[in-house]
Amino acid sequence: MDLDGERDLFWIAREGLKAPLPENWKPCKTTDTEEIYYFNFATGQSTWDHPCDEFYRNLYEEHKNKRHTKDVQETDEKKKKVKEDVAELLGRKSGSKKKKAVETKAHDAEFEEKRERLNQDHCENLHKIQTTHDNELEALRKKLKAQLEDVQDAEEMKLKQLKREFDKRKHDLEDQYDREENALQRSRKDQLKRLETETENALSNKKLDLDHEFKSEIDKLRLKHETKQREIELDFQLEAKQLEDKVTLTFGEKKETAQLAIELKKLASALEKLDRLEEELAYDTGSFSEGFSREVDDRFRGNEFHSVYQVPQLQQDQWLKINAGCIRITLASACVAPMSSASHNNQVYQQKISRWARGREKVQHAATNHATWLSGLCEELKEYEAKYTRVDGEEDNNGAQFQHLEAD
Repeated sequence: MDLDGERDLFWIAREGLKAPLPENWKPCKTTDTEEIYYFNFATGQSTWDHPCDEFYRNLYEEHKNKRHTKDVQETDEKKKKVKEDVAELLGRKSGSKKKKAVETKAHDAEFEEKRERLNQDHCENLHKIQTTHDNELEALRKKLKAQLEDVQDAEEMKLKQLKREFDKRKHDLEDQYDREENALQRSRKDQLKRLETETENALSNKKLDLDHEFKSEIDKLRLKHETKQREIELDFQLEAKQLEDKVTLTFGEKKETAQLAIELKKLASALEKLDRLEEELAYDTGSFSEGFSREVDDRFRGNEFHSVYQVPQLQQDQWLKINAGCIRITLASACVAPMSSASHNNQVYQQKISRWARGREKVQHAATNHATWLSGLCEELKEYEAKYTRVDGEEDNNGAQFQHLEAD
């Protein structure tokens, strides 16, 4: 009902709220929740709503539909008619009041009897319903428990099946991984062996080439040195012979003997110096072979190095350069030849000294070039040895070896 727009129908609501219970209807309470319900002791009918609510509800709908079609007088007449209908519904017309009073007492006694019987029946029915409910609940509980056990068994079977499948797949994957890992390791080992073989072959070929070049260069230097040595020895012998002849012609036999003794002593001293210088030069040249492997060092450090770098012309040149002044002074003081002859001899000695100095520079230049070449050879051998050692040392680290091979 619209409280603002349907004020003219409020009388129906007021009548409905004030309406008494019809005849034989009594309010009752439930035994468990004590809720109010209405019971007709004559017919046995029961309802939660007031027995007159349906009547007033229909009356409201009827007046609501016809509110704009009739005037106010008709509405008043309708109210009177409604009151008569309500009175008839309630069974309270004036003509039958006394009769109703007698009937009411009889109905009250009958009502009490029926109420007791209904209460008893209600208790019995309630007990039966409760028992039936408990039995059904227990049966349902057992049924659900059995179903739950079946479901659990089925789920456990599925779980076991899934676990077996998972274990099988895991085992297959592990086998596949092991096979791939073994194949990868074999491939890596093959690559390492191939690389090692190639490195060894390359290193061996390089060593052979270097040995051949080294020996060829040493042979060339030996031949050049021996040739130069023979030339210097011949020149030295020739000059000594000429000097001896000049001294013999200039001085007498006594002076010649004394001078020769002095010259022999000087020559012996110079030869000792030459021997010491030769040993120092051999020691210095022995350091050129440092950095070679033991095989190359043992092959070329011995007599070949000694024969190559024994350059007595350098020591002779050095001795002549140091003692040139003494020789000139001795010749100038002892010689009775003219001044022009001494100048000529001095020029000859200067030419010899210059020629020996040029020869010495050539030999030093050849030795320097050979030392540079030996140093480069040592560096190359060290690089090959370091590379071979690095490849051999990486064999214990599997992951690092494989990455190194991929990078290569």
